[in-house]
Parts: sequence; structure tokens; C-alpha cells
Amino acid sequence: MEHEVEATVSGIGAGFMSFSQKCVAYGFGFIDVFLHTMLIFGWSAFTEMYKKEGYFRISQIMVYAASFAGLIIFMLGVIRDYLGPGFSLIATKIVLTLGYVMMWQAVPGELDNLLYGWVLQYGAGVTLMIGNLPNSRLFEWSLFLITVNTLGANLSQFNGQIWELISDSTSLTSCDLSAIWGCLTIFSIFTGVLFQPWNTVTTETRAGRTFLSIFRAGDLWIEKRETSPMANVKATMKCFASPVYISTVLLFSVGNFISHMSLSLINDFIFDRKDVIEASGSTYEDYLSFFNITKTVINTAASPILGFLMQFLRNKYNAEKYDERLIQLVWPYILFVLSLGLMTIGVFQSSIGSIWLVFISLSFVMRIGYFYELFSVEICFPYSTMGIGFAIIEIVGGVINFAEEPIIERNRTTGELDWFNYTIAAGLGIALLPVFIQLPLTFKHGTTCHTYLDRTRQKMLKEQVNENGDNFVKAGKIQPQE
Repeated sequence: MEHEVEATVSGIGAGFMSFSQKCVAYGFGFIDVFLHTMLIFGWSAFTEMYKKEGYFRISQIMVYAASFAGLIIFMLGVIRDYLGPGFSLIATKIVLTLGYVMMWQAVPGELDNLLYGWVLQYGAGVTLMIGNLPNSRLFEWSLFLITVNTLGANLSQFNGQIWELISDSTSLTSCDLSAIWGCLTIFSIFTGVLFQPWNTVTTETRAGRTFLSIFRAGDLWIEKRETSPMANVKATMKCFASPVYISTVLLFSVGNFISHMSLSLINDFIFDRKDVIEASGSTYEDYLSFFNITKTVINTAASPILGFLMQFLRNKYNAEKYDERLIQLVWPYILFVLSLGLMTIGVFQSSIGSIWLVFISLSFVMRIGYFYELFSVEICFPYSTMGIGFAIIEIVGGVINFAEEPIIERNRTTGELDWFNYTIAAGLGIALLPVFIQLPLTFKHGTTCHTYLDRTRQKMLKEQVNENGDNFVKAGKIQPQE
């Protein structure tokens, strides 16, 4: 059936994705995120499994994975911004496979260090989640579908429990399961080439093309920039002096640091309140299970609700009073600060109620921190800067994660969680800074300094809109591929 689509002048009739192809691409992207982002939220389950198998220094794996992953994301981001999302997708899955191969070869007590393959897995997994943003732009409700896609990351935490269950009930070890996941990654390389968009998809056109359709049409399958990779990085960096980017870095870094530190110490946090828990008739194991369930339920429910809210309100704001892009981030910001404030109250108490307060608020902090990062870069920055933009945020967050080690070490040597508690409170203070950095721009009351620092971002966004307007026209009749 013929229908009108928006296409490039040079690409009319060149095999743009039909609606059914878009759905298939989105589905495969969701599966990728589900399979490979498990370390973001599910490390506690892997910790228990590795302890049973006799591995050592497990707590440091998460610290180093979160700390060094930014370098991997940066490398893949340069590929994405310079050569296009298609090449970035393949490169990401190759790195992911290497991570699984390393873990496959790990041996308890002998080759424990090969578990640092999680560093590669984590970096590639986060990049994979980011790299699937174009799949959401294929549809009208792109903001909502981004949050649905991140549900894959939320559900991915069950992979740790699935691994542990399989390991306990069969003869398969964590190494064997790493090999299986590596094979699934190799298979997904082929599905990426066959079904997922190879070109940069924009919300203005929603036109995607697979590698095969581009190859068959004889078109260029490399979206190579005219400048060198380094020149492209330098040009992109000018955009990141914006108060909007600074606020995004601050919020993500706080959320990421607190999330990973809390996941590393949540077992100790619960054990520290063991007397209170047992007095209530429950056990340490019960509350560890309660935390995992609470985290999963809240993360799963919060994403689509926030996504629906942002999609619904996308065109409801008065553009004369508010910045139409930045205003969409206000609700996630308020919820993030509120959650972190409640968590701060909870960690300084020792009652059953405070334990649940920490469980619930931490779950929101974990979810909204990543949520805010994704939407801030997706909504407020040009597509040409996204790969590097995400990477720098992850690098800064990763460097800050090195501060986890002395906090974890103090708990290990003294059994105290005082540094952990004070760090949560300090994070709340940092999270309040965007009130002065970004909100003035949001409500169009920014100072001259705000406007000056934000000028490059605004200019690049206008150029992007104008470029799409010049390059994309209403095509005549195009026969979509089925």
C-alpha cells in the first residue's frame, strides 16, 4: 500500500522502513537492552552467585566497571558521531562479546581478574541502551517509547537472578552462562544488520533505512563527517559549555554514584539493621529479597509513567513563558531531588520504616538518574553530539565513582556506614545546584551569563531544525518495503 513519508531528496524510493519493519527493529532493540544492561541495576544478584563460586574482590568489580565504562562509551560515541549509528551498533556488540569471552575464561582463585570483563560489558551495555534511541524516533510517541525501551534495562536485572537460579539448579557455572550470552550477542550482530536502522533517524522525518536497503540502493552506508574525528570532537565540545549540560552531568553523576555505591553496600546496610529486622519477625535474607522486588517494581512502573507524562505534556507548555525543551525536564528533576531527600532522611534512621524509605527512594534515584540523562541529551542537544555527549557524562560519573572505594573500605574494616550516610546527604546538596544553573533558562529568566554559555547549544539546535527542513521534503508516492 502506497503512502506518503518524509524522505531525503536523494533518497526517495530508496527503501525506507515500513511500519512493520519499524516495529521489528524496536522489538530487537528492546531484546538487546534486556539481555545486556543487567549490570546497571542487577549487580547484587551477581554478587551472591560469585561468592558461592569462590571468587574474590567482587565488590571492586562494580566500582571499576562504573568507573572505566565511560572510556568505552566515549570510544563508541566517537564512532557513532563520526560514522553513524549503524557502525556504532556493530562496534558496541563486538566489545560486548569480548567482555563475555573474558568472563567465560574466569576461574575462581586463579583467574578472578578476568571478571573485569564486566567493565567491557557494562560500557557496551550502556552504549547499547543509548544506541537504541533511534528506534524510538521511528514512531510518533518517541519519548514514551524511549521509556518503554529502558524497561528492558529494568527487567534486565532479573538476568542476575536467572543466572543464579540456573547455576543453583544445573551444572552450569557463571562462566558457561557468560558464553551463552556471548553467543546471543554474536547472533544479535546479524539481526542489527538485517532489521535495525543504519542511518541517523530524526524526530522530524522518522525515516529509517536498514543496511541492506542502503546497500541495495547503492547509497553511501557510512555517514562520515566532512571533518576529522578530532575536529568533530572539538566542535561538539563547544556545545557542552551550556548550563543545561553542566546540570545533566551533575545530576547523573550524583545519581550514578549513589546508585552504584548503594548497590555495593546494600547488603551491609540491611545487615547493619539486622537486630531491628529480626525483632520484627523477618530475616536479613527476607529484606534483601524485599529490596530487589521493590527496586524492580518501582523501576518498571516509573519509566512508562514518566514517559507518558513527558509525551503528553510535550506540546502543552506556553512557549512564550518556558523553553519548550527544558521545561520537559522539570518533573523528573523534582522527583529526583525529592527521592534523594527522602533517602537522606532514611539512612540516618534505624527503624523498619526507614529501611523501606531507603528501599523506595533509592529505587527512584536509580531510575530517574538514568532517565534524566537520556532525556536531557535526547531532547536538548543536537543528534550530531549525542554519542560524545553521553560518553562525557559517563566518564565524569565514572571518575567520581572511584570515591566509592574508600567508603566501601571503611565499611569493610570498621563495619560503619557513617561515610555512606554523609555521602548521601552531600549528594542531595549537589543535586540542588541546577536550581541556579538550569532552571533560570527553563523559565526564560536566565542572566546574560546563562544565555552566553548556552548560545552554542541553541545555535546548533536551530541549524539542525533548518537542515532537516531543507533536506527533507514531502515525497510523492513511495512503496515501502515489506
